[in-house]
Amino acid sequence: MKRVLTLLLMLAGLAGCQVGLPLGDSTLTVRPHHGDVQSSRFQTACYSYDDHHNLTVVLIEGPADSPRRAATIRVFWQPKTGRTPLDKTATNATIRYIVFPPSDPPMAAVYGGAGFVNPRSDEGDAMFRGDLWQANLRLSDASEDFQDAIGVADISGPIAAQRDDARTRLLLRQLQQQITRRLGYPVMVKR
Repeated sequence: MKRVLTLLLMLAGLAGCQVGLPLGDSTLTVRPHHGDVQSSRFQTACYSYDDHHNLTVVLIEGPADSPRRAATIRVFWQPKTGRTPLDKTATNATIRYIVFPPSDPPMAAVYGGAGFVNPRSDEGDAMFRGDLWQANLRLSDASEDFQDAIGVADISGPIAAQRDDARTRLLLRQLQQQITRRLGYPVMVKR
C-alpha cells in the first residue's frame, strides 16, 4: 500500500498543478511583528472549486513529498464589484502556513490566520489568480523543540494556481500525513 501511494504521488507530481511558475507568481511574504521578513516562492500551486463557490488553494515550496514550506488558503466568498467594501478589516479566507524546518528528528509548525483574497480571475477558471492582502498569522501547533521565528505576523502576496480538484485533495492529504507524523497528532490544514 505504501509503495502504491508513493507511486501515485510521484505520478501526480509529473502532471497537473503548476510547477515552476513564472517568477513573482505565488510568492507569499511573511512579515513578523518582531523579526525578519520571510518570503516563500511556491513551485507547486493548485486549487479546487466546489459547488458552494469555495476555493481551496494549496501551495508547496520544494518537492511535494518533502516540502520546506506550504500554504493552504480557503476562500469562502467572492467580492462583488461595487458591493463589497475593500478595506483592511474585510475577511473572506482562512490561511494555514506550514513550516518544515530541516531537523532530526523531523519537525513541523502550523500557523493559522485569516485575511482577504482579491481574485483577478473568475471562480472555477482553469487558472486562479488573486492577491492575499494583510492576512494575519499566529502559531497554532508545533513540534516540541521548534524555535518560532515568526510569532505573530502578517502574510500577503500574489497567488496563481491551476485548477485540479483531484490533485488538490491529494496534496491536502499528503500534507496532513506529513504534519501528523512530525507532530505526533493530527492537525487539519483545510479549515
